[in-house]
Formats: sequence, structure tokens, C-alpha cells
Amino acid sequence: MNFIKKFKVLIIFVIILLAVVGYFLLKPEKPPRIDTVKVELTDLKQFVSVVGNVKAAKNADLAFENGGKVSKVHFDVGDHVNAGDVLAELNVADLQADLQQAKAQVSSAEATLGQYKAVLSAEQARLDEMKSGTRLEEIKIAQTKVDNAKSDLSIAKLDLETTKTKAQTDLENLYDDVINTLNDGHTKADNAINTQLDDLFTNVNNVDFTFEPNNSQLEVNALTARRDSLLELTKLRTEIDKVHTSNLDFDNALSVGKTSLLAVRYFLNLVGDVLDGDVSLSTATLATYKTNLNTAKTNVNTALTSISNLQQSILAQKNTNIDNINSIQAIVDGAEFDLRSAEDELNLKLAGYTKEQVDAQTAKVQQAEANIVSQRAIINQKNASVESAQAKIEKNIIHSPIKGVITKQDAKEGEIVSANTIVISIISELEFEIEAYITEVDISKIKIGNKAQVVLDAYGDDELFEASVVSIDPAERVIEGVSTYKTTLQFSNGVEKIRSGMTADLEIMTNHLENIIAIPLRAVLNKDNNKVVRKLVNGEIVYENVTTGLRGSDGKVEILSGIKEGEIIITFIEE
Repeated sequence: MNFIKKFKVLIIFVIILLAVVGYFLLKPEKPPRIDTVKVELTDLKQFVSVVGNVKAAKNADLAFENGGKVSKVHFDVGDHVNAGDVLAELNVADLQADLQQAKAQVSSAEATLGQYKAVLSAEQARLDEMKSGTRLEEIKIAQTKVDNAKSDLSIAKLDLETTKTKAQTDLENLYDDVINTLNDGHTKADNAINTQLDDLFTNVNNVDFTFEPNNSQLEVNALTARRDSLLELTKLRTEIDKVHTSNLDFDNALSVGKTSLLAVRYFLNLVGDVLDGDVSLSTATLATYKTNLNTAKTNVNTALTSISNLQQSILAQKNTNIDNINSIQAIVDGAEFDLRSAEDELNLKLAGYTKEQVDAQTAKVQQAEANIVSQRAIINQKNASVESAQAKIEKNIIHSPIKGVITKQDAKEGEIVSANTIVISIISELEFEIEAYITEVDISKIKIGNKAQVVLDAYGDDELFEASVVSIDPAERVIEGVSTYKTTLQFSNGVEKIRSGMTADLEIMTNHLENIIAIPLRAVLNKDNNKVVRKLVNGEIVYENVTTGLRGSDGKVEILSGIKEGEIIITFIEE
């Protein structure tokens, strides 16, 4: 009886075992888990984490990173200053110009982005229209666009012709003054040599001074220069009497005139050197000669200025003409493009749309989207140029790194100072600061003025303190085989609770980007030497090349190009 009972139990156990094995062998395979995120605009912060120690506060000795001319000094010895106050500045006019140019490039790039967005909107609208078909009202609207585009083109072409005519007239008016200006210059130069200085030279074939200069070499130089000046005046007279048939002829004539008058001025300067030396002349005669010479110099310089001014006016007018014509030509080109687009649109509406046309319009939409992504990357590059220009300016400005009192002020307005020469010293009004040694990997991210959150071990995470970087030692200190750089931070709050020797956990913010596309770093893969992400499109996995930027401390990385807001990105696929 017991045997039968045991046999039944064994049979039941075997059945259960077979059922369990069969379940695991025959159950459907579970699909792999896929984690995704939706691409959104976000903020990205980058921190450097380091441990430091609280120490008694020290003084700050400050110097310009660059050398140059001091333009402004804002505080004197004994003045109280706050952290961040501008203490002194070098002349940065050229750097300011670079900064303005960089900002202008950003504005231009942003304007282009706006145009690309407008193009995308228009192309998308056209695609939607092509998919929905054409109505009679739309054909009428398209015809009106063609008529308006033709009218705009006619107006633009008329403006272009008017602008070209005015440009030619304005330039001819300036060239009309060329011969008169050269005649005036010739007259003044001839008068200088043959009238004002006539008494200084003999009228015989072998011209010489009417007195005996004491410097024989100077005498020879002056006589040679007089001969050269007369030859140049002859060339100028020949040039004036020529028939000038083109603007280039007039330009060459002005160059000849300028060369001739420069030769005359050189001669006059040599005569002045002769008269300034020891000469055998009475005081009255010498005074008369010098008066005549000064009159000659003034007249020749006036004539040279007139020629130079006319050359500059002609050049400026040419540039203005080119700018004006190019500006109107751009309007004409735009009007022609608008007309072609309007005519194409009308023709398409009249003929209806084929599948190939819809596909082509879809490609235009995709290209417009790609242009926007690319332009955003360009804007980021231009913004980087702005930051670079601002950084260069900052190297010519001394900010107070601490709150304190100025004890030394050697920067004087108008003086030239050398780079890294201490010109200002400040004694801190606070009692404590933080010293931390930052590795060479992270030190390039740190700069003066960076803010930091501080947790003191004595008080724990429940109480946060604030500090800012006030100095970075240029010399490294090797700690356990690693190069580090001593970085000093100054507290901004809670000074009454701080004691020397406390351990401080620092989170130094080194960068902060706002309203950018950033995704988890684990979503970016390396494939065929390219950085890619996996997009989930209609249930399918699509690989897309991306360009990355700043890596945040929260595990995210900035995406400069390759994906756009609203797309679904895969962050993990279960193997």
C-alpha cells in the first residue's frame, strides 16, 4: 500500500516538472526593453567638483594680463571696493571693434536663421497645399502673386537704372574737378620755385645759390632736388595738357600731380635745412627768405591736400556707388526670384501635382530643416567668437576679486604698463577663504569670477555657502604625481559660521548654457569614427550623425547639429 502511494506521488512530481520545463521552453520570447527620451530645449551646467580647506584670508596683488596704455582708473588708495568692481582698464578700442564685429556676425547669423525658418514655413505650407490639392481660389491668389511680382520687378529695375545713372553723375562731377585741382597745384608749385625762392638762386645756366651755404653736401642735394622738381612740374604740365578720355586717365593724372608736388615739397624742405644752417646772410635777408619759404611750403601743402582729398572723395564715391548698386541689384535679383517662384507656383496649381513633385517638395522641406540645424551650429560658433572677444577685453581690465580696501594704486591714466606687473593691491575685509588644488584636466575650465556652492563638513548638506574664484596660481604643484594648481575662493555669505581649517566640498560652475538641445551622454555612440544617436522613427531605429558641444555635469551633452526638438532618441536597448 505504501509503495502504491509513493508511486502516485512520484508520477505527480514528474508531471509538474514536465509542465514547468515546457512552459519555459515554449513561452513567447519577451521583446528587448528600449529606453527613450524626447528631445527638448533645456539648460546645461558644467561643474568642477573639488575638496578644499578654509584658511585665513590674504591680500590680493593684481596685474593686467596684457600690457598697454591705461585708459581709466576707478579707485584710489584707501577706497573700499566690492568683489567684481572694475578697478582699472587699458585702452581696448581695437578689441571693442572686434567685439562689435563678432556681435554683428551673430546678429547676421540670427537674421539668416530667421530667413531659414521663414523658408521652412513657406516650403511646409506648399507641401501641405500640394498634398491637399488646388482650389480655384488658390489659383486666383497665385495669379495675383505673379502680377504683384512682375510689378515689383519693374519697380526694382527702374530703381537700379536710376541708381546707376546717379552713381555715374556723382563720379563725373568729382572727375570734373581733377584738371582744375592739378592746375592749381602746378601754379602753387611753380610759384614756390620760381617766385617765392627766386632770390635764393642765380638765373645763369648753371643755377646756384646766391649765397654760400656752409654745408656743401646739403647744397648739392638742394640744387639736385630743385632740378628734379622742375622736371616733375614739366611732367605735370604735360599731363594736364593731355586729353583724358577715361576715369583711369584722370586717376593717373592725380597720381602724377601728387608725385610732382611731393618732389617740390622735398626740395622746399632741403632749402629750409640750408637756411637753418650757418649762412652768410644778414638777419633781415634771412628772415625774408624764411618767410617766403614758409609761404611756398604752405601753398604746396595746401595743393597736396587738395589732390589727396579729391583722390579720397573719388575712392569713397566709387565704394558708395558699388554699395548702392549692389544693394539695388540684390533687390532686383530677389524680385526676379520671387517672380520665378510665383510663376512656378501658378503653373503647379494649374497643372496639379505629381508624386515626383510632392517628393521633390518634401526634399525641399527636409533641406530647409537641415539649413536651420546647420545655421544654429553657425550661431553657436559666432557666439563663441563673441565670448572669445569678450575674454580678450577682460584681460585688459582689472576686477577686484575680493571685497576689501585698496592699499596700493600704481596704475595712472595715460601711462604704459607691462603685462603681469603688480599695479594694485587690496587687503581683504573678510577673514576666511578657501584653498583648493585643481588638477590640470579641470583647471582649463576655471576662470576668475566663477561662482561655487560650498558644503562645509562641519554643517553638512543642509546648509550651503556661496563663494567665487578670486585667484589661480600660474605655477603647478605636483601632488601624488599629478599636476595641480592652487585656486583661491572667497566666501560670499555665512562668514560668522566659518572657521579656519574646515573642510569644504566645492561645486564650481564653469559654464552655463540656456535653451539648448542636450541629451543623455549614454545616447551618443561612436560608429565608423562618427558620433551618432539612434532615433525612433515610426517604430524603426534610424542612426543619425551628430555634432556634440559642452558636456554637462548632469550626464547630458550639448547637441549642435543632427537632431531637433521633439524627436525621440534611444538611450538604452536591452541585449
